[in-house]
Amino acid sequence: MQPEFELPIFQTSCCISPVIFTEDEIDCYFALKRRYEVRFDDANLKHVELLDRLHYRVYGRSSTKSVKWKDMGFQSNTPATDFRSGGMVAVECLVYFTEKYGKGTLEMVEEANSFLLAVSSINCTFFLMQYFYLGKGDSRIVCGQD
Repeated sequence: MQPEFELPIFQTSCCISPVIFTEDEIDCYFALKRRYEVRFDDANLKHVELLDRLHYRVYGRSSTKSVKWKDMGFQSNTPATDFRSGGMVAVECLVYFTEKYGKGTLEMVEEANSFLLAVSSINCTFFLMQYFYLGKGDSRIVCGQD
């Protein structure tokens, strides 16, 4: 018989009965958990290229150091340290958002709008990861046999 998998938090917060996940869903959960544990590394060329891609999507040119990063909602001209809480998943989410909603992204970060897109996106990623127990060392999936 296949083991059953459940996330206890879903039992108490939003579901009347336990949620039973498929093996594919469990695999996806742990794959996302592993991705979330990858921290941004400014010495890693792939990480830096992703950051360049983000700047290019918003401003039409690549740059890892620019005053425009602050306009986007980062704390400094070099955004690497801002990804501490969200890791590479936060970078990937922000790049995806800018690629999917290109022109709208530029409107959000224009000085007149003063919307802090970067910090908002990083915080949303962080809180979603915590809500679904994907934080470092936090795995609440339990396995039981019937």
